[in-house]
Amino acid sequence: MKPERRYHLTFADFFFFGVTVLLGLGAINSQNNLLFLLFGVAIGAILISGVLSGSMLLGISVQRECAGERCVDGRLHIRYRVTCRSHILPVVCVRIEEIPETPGDWKGRFVPPLTFVAHVGAGETTIADGYAWPKRRGELRLHGIRVSTRFPFGLLRKSITIRQPQVVLVQPRALPLQRDTLAQLRARGESGRLSSQTQGRGDEFYGLRDYVPGDSIRLVAWRVSARSDALVVREHARPAVTRFMVILDIAPVDPDDEPGIEAAERAIELAASVMRESVVRNCEVGIVVPAWGITHRPINSSRHLSALLDLLARLDIHAPAVEGAEHSEASAALSATGRSRYVPILVDTGAVGVAGSVRHAARITSTDFDRLVRVPPALDEVAT
Repeated sequence: MKPERRYHLTFADFFFFGVTVLLGLGAINSQNNLLFLLFGVAIGAILISGVLSGSMLLGISVQRECAGERCVDGRLHIRYRVTCRSHILPVVCVRIEEIPETPGDWKGRFVPPLTFVAHVGAGETTIADGYAWPKRRGELRLHGIRVSTRFPFGLLRKSITIRQPQVVLVQPRALPLQRDTLAQLRARGESGRLSSQTQGRGDEFYGLRDYVPGDSIRLVAWRVSARSDALVVREHARPAVTRFMVILDIAPVDPDDEPGIEAAERAIELAASVMRESVVRNCEVGIVVPAWGITHRPINSSRHLSALLDLLARLDIHAPAVEGAEHSEASAALSATGRSRYVPILVDTGAVGVAGSVRHAARITSTDFDRLVRVPPALDEVAT
C-alpha cells in the first residue's frame, strides 16, 4: 500500500511564513538589498525544507517487528527495520511512532513508543528499538507507523504513514511476590503435596534392589546385605511436587464501572503473580475461572506459564458468565481441590462469588496486591 504523505503545520511555521511575507513586502517597498537577501534566505529555507526532506521520506521503508508478538512482563519491545531505498539521499533525523486507527483507541491502556533514527546511509538498513509499557492486558491492535522529520531547518514537519496492521497479545503483569508468601499460602491451604510413585533422587524410601557395578557405596543397605549374603542398595522416590490450583473468582464487570474494572484487573495480576512464583519455586500450578468455565490442569514449565498468561490476557471480564457444560468442568475442578490433590488459592476482588464456598482455600483479594507483590521501581514509575 502506498504511504500517505502529510504536512503538519504549527504556529511556529505560520509565524515564519508571516515573517517571510513581511520581509518580501518590506523589500519591495523599500528596495533594500539587505531585506531582499533575507527574503531570499527565508524562501530558500522553505523550498529546501520541503523538497529535500520530502524526497528523503519517499525513499524510506519501515518494517515493524514485535518480539514474539506478545507483551511479556509489562514491557512491549518493538523493532523497526529502517531501509533507505534511495541510492543518492540518506535518511537523516527521522522520528518513528505508532498511530491508532481512530483517535482514542488506546486511551487509558497504551502509550505508543517514540523512536528516533539519526542516520541511515543510501542503500543501507538499520534497526531501531522502541519500548512501551501497556497499562492494560488484552489484544492490542497496532494500525500504522508514522515516520516524520523537520530536517534540515526545523520547519514544515513532513510525515508518511505506513499501514501495517498487527495484533499483539499483552499478558497481565506477573510480578515477584514478597518473600515466603507462597509458603504461607501453602500452609493456609490443603497439603497438595503428592508422593511420587517413581524412582528418583528424593529423600523418601522407594524400594530395594541388587547392587549393580557403578552404584554409589552410600546407597548400600548394609544390614539387609548382611542377611542375604549379597549387596543390596536402597532406591529413593522422586521428590514430591506441590500442586497449586489458582481459583480466579471474579464476576462480569460493567464497562462503565471503573472501580470494578480496576479491582478485577488487580485480581488478575495477582493471580498471574502467584502462578509465576509457583513456577519459579518448581511447583505445579493450574487455574480455574468459574464464571467463564475456564480450567487448566497444573503443570510446571515456563511454556505452560506462558500459556496460562495468554489465557488470562484473552479473558474478557465484560462478557456474560457462561452456563452449562463448560461451567460444570470448572465446578468439577473445584471439587477436586477438596480431595487434597491441589493447594487451592482463591483470588477474588473481595466479594464472595461462585467459588466462595471452596473449603480449606487460602484466600487473597485484589486489596492485598500492594502487600503481597513486589513492584519493580521502573514499572512503578511507568504506572504512575
